[in-house]
Amino acid sequence: MFGVFEAVDYKQWFALAEFVDNSIQSALDLWHAHGRRGPLHVSIRRTGGDGGTITVTDDAGGIPSHRFMQAFEVGTPPPDRSGLSVYGMGMKSAAAWFAGRVRITTTAIGEPVERTVEFDFPAIIANGLQDLEVVERPAPAEDHRTSIVMSNLRNPIRTKTHGKVRDHLRAIYRHFIRSGALVLSYDGETLTYEEPEVLVEPYYRDGAEAKEWRKEIDFTLSSGEHVRGFAALSKVGRTAGAGFSLFRQNRVITGLDDDPWRPSEIFGAGNSFRSQRVFGELHLDDVKVTYSKNGFVWQASEEELISRLREELDAEPLPLLRQAEGYRARKATSQQLQAAKKAMNAMDSAFAKAVEQDLPERIEDSDGPGPVAPPMAEPTLVTVPQPIAAPVDERVYQTMANGTSWEIVLRLTDQGDEWISLTEIPKTVDPAPKRLVVEVNVSSAFMRNFSGRDAVETESVLRVAAGVALTIVTARDHGVKNSMYVLHTLNQLMSGSLGIRS
Repeated sequence: MFGVFEAVDYKQWFALAEFVDNSIQSALDLWHAHGRRGPLHVSIRRTGGDGGTITVTDDAGGIPSHRFMQAFEVGTPPPDRSGLSVYGMGMKSAAAWFAGRVRITTTAIGEPVERTVEFDFPAIIANGLQDLEVVERPAPAEDHRTSIVMSNLRNPIRTKTHGKVRDHLRAIYRHFIRSGALVLSYDGETLTYEEPEVLVEPYYRDGAEAKEWRKEIDFTLSSGEHVRGFAALSKVGRTAGAGFSLFRQNRVITGLDDDPWRPSEIFGAGNSFRSQRVFGELHLDDVKVTYSKNGFVWQASEEELISRLREELDAEPLPLLRQAEGYRARKATSQQLQAAKKAMNAMDSAFAKAVEQDLPERIEDSDGPGPVAPPMAEPTLVTVPQPIAAPVDERVYQTMANGTSWEIVLRLTDQGDEWISLTEIPKTVDPAPKRLVVEVNVSSAFMRNFSGRDAVETESVLRVAAGVALTIVTARDHGVKNSMYVLHTLNQLMSGSLGIRS
């Protein structure tokens, strides 16, 4: 049987979770009877790089004498299968999957003995061994700990997946971590779980009083399987982190960040607005799990769960799905505004040079504009000054081209939806400079999602925006038809899918 475990389709985080499950269940089973209280400490540590060892230690209840032999029998389920231990296979299968050799040392709470047993899986398989030597030595009765050392690794935790393993473990055990019941460390780092911030805004249809977009979920399927938890809308819209995590006994079974439970019947396809904001946690304690605990075995149809959940999500007075579709964040964060101001300072001389030197060269270029696109209905350049709120920042630049004086205003705003806009200011006196206002909207979807909070990142985006604007100006001055249509289409695309971070 141990030979079969080598081929189990485990992921490192789910294999490690088998050991953490055993630790939690040991504490739940044994602490109360002995007056022990939490928190439980579980440590996972790698040594020797990719080909070294993996050690899991805990201060749970240990493995008591009456359960010791059973704990190492394959396929012998625990007396109570309603907890985290279900099939009596998890620790053994995970150990055999990870390593060729495993040493387990444990002392049970209330027992004055420490027991050690070693598994050499290749030797066990080759020789058909049925019995293993157990080494005992005295230990204080108040001790309670277990250490599992895995070596000769078959499936080591590679350095490139180290961060992924850590983040998935914190997500799998988030309930125990945030309640303070579990202190879980990975390579010396104590894992914490950061909750997504919930959207607090008025309903987009009525603009009434702001409310928190979070609701409790509680219903029972036709099979009798109970579903409880919560659903919410995240303050920041992005696909990473959206979707549901499905729990059994407070432990995530499916729905991690790289594989969220996001049925299309609820979330729609692709980068829908629902798929960027709807998230939640559902506890399905009555639903059976696969033996590797990375999926559910549905007794009722999953379709029934999806249908009922969809109804609950959009039920009044808090219709989450409708709000997710209709709500649009309009404002950049304060950090993004500060980064944009710093970026303006950083690119000031570059934009001045572009206006004073590069733009006249392009406008005076005798080669002409090249091929002209066929006529189409073109959005016009705005020629009427638009009322604006106070800009985030503004700079004015002068240049001469073809004997015409130009004044170009580069303005940062945080109003509206468009990323880039061009406004021509009519002359009030003659002679007067040809005056254009180039506005870059920090609160546009593209800027909010991609400019970041760092001035260097923001400067890159601002330079591209300024370059696009000057290109449109140059093209129009050369008589290129439909040049404003290019800007119009660009703004539409950048406020849609291209402006959303997946």
